[in-house]
Amino acid sequence: WSLAQDLQALAEVKTETEMLSTAAVRRTHPDPISTHILDTSLGVPASNVEVALFRMGRSTAGPGSGDWMKINSKMTNEDGRASAFLSWENFHPGTYKMFFNTGEYFNKSNTTSFYPFAEVVFEIRDSTAHYHIPLLLSPYSYSTYRGS
Repeated sequence: WSLAQDLQALAEVKTETEMLSTAAVRRTHPDPISTHILDTSLGVPASNVEVALFRMGRSTAGPGSGDWMKINSKMTNEDGRASAFLSWENFHPGTYKMFFNTGEYFNKSNTTSFYPFAEVVFEIRDSTAHYHIPLLLSPYSYSTYRGS
């Protein structure tokens, strides 16, 4: 290696770092993961629902066999939204799970429901992207999709 090659390598690293910094500035959301719950039986946001985010730990026994580690828990706001479960710096590729305490939500309004909770398991491959995990909820059904 010559001094010129060292300087060229340093310039490439600096350019890569600048590109990563620029990507961080262009993020479309202040947090990597957010959620929104809509109570489709009433046509309103589901407020004051406990939502917890978990990450699967590594295991030598194969996919799906790791332990779940709780990252954070939030309550949905009056618009049925929750975010700030973790920072961009602590967001890494892996398998995550959102736990929605739907049974407690329906119990507060004396509504009989079939599901005591809902869990949505998803895989993060690109830790520079934002992931929105919405839940459409009623006493006897729920669905989800990857939102934006």
